[in-house]
Amino acid sequence: MRTLILVLAALLGAAPLAAATVDGDAVLATARAAALSALDGEEGLVLAPLAPPAALEIVGDRWRLVADAPRLVAGGRVAVVVRAQDGPRALGERTVWFRATRDVEAAIATRALAAHAVVRPQDLRYARQALPLGVTSPVLRATPLDGLRLRAAVRAGTPLVLELFEAVPAVDARQRVKVHAVAGPVAIEARGTARAAGAVGERIEVMVDGASAPVSGRIVATAEVIVDD
Repeated sequence: MRTLILVLAALLGAAPLAAATVDGDAVLATARAAALSALDGEEGLVLAPLAPPAALEIVGDRWRLVADAPRLVAGGRVAVVVRAQDGPRALGERTVWFRATRDVEAAIATRALAAHAVVRPQDLRYARQALPLGVTSPVLRATPLDGLRLRAAVRAGTPLVLELFEAVPAVDARQRVKVHAVAGPVAIEARGTARAAGAVGERIEVMVDGASAPVSGRIVATAEVIVDD
């Protein structure tokens, strides 16, 4: 395309437009600056280019480099489109890819932990890890784990992320619970077994001891259900 423009300009007797080469290092620096600015709040951010961008061959004597907003894709990769522009006119562009990681001190399980286990301080150790950006939420020293438990079992040495945790329910499935019922001036308390897990305020079914069918009740506290309908 550049050769064609120069030939046409020569045939028409016009002064040919100047040709220029935009160095790949300048393209990379522009892309990196745009990515760092957009991801400034990410602790321990590390950007590693997947491949050095090729130089831009352009036609024109006035240009500047501009970058689009970075685009985060699967696997912690970041794409930045860099353009050489003369005012609103684009003279050429390159897409620069980075592998984006967070170099942080995050938690690792010191032993195998069962599903629904509440993690204690002695179950954790902390080490520097390069975690893909945007994929996980690592458990840091300041991450509160109170009221949380593991969704599934993990092996010793597993890096712990918040996606592995869930809230500890006020009542768990098959848990023994107190069942309160009020009929006019009479208050009844019994024992039963929850048929599902739930949080305070949610309704679950409970099989009351000695009953032939479950009752529906509202969770009012840890291991306590009230039959109020």
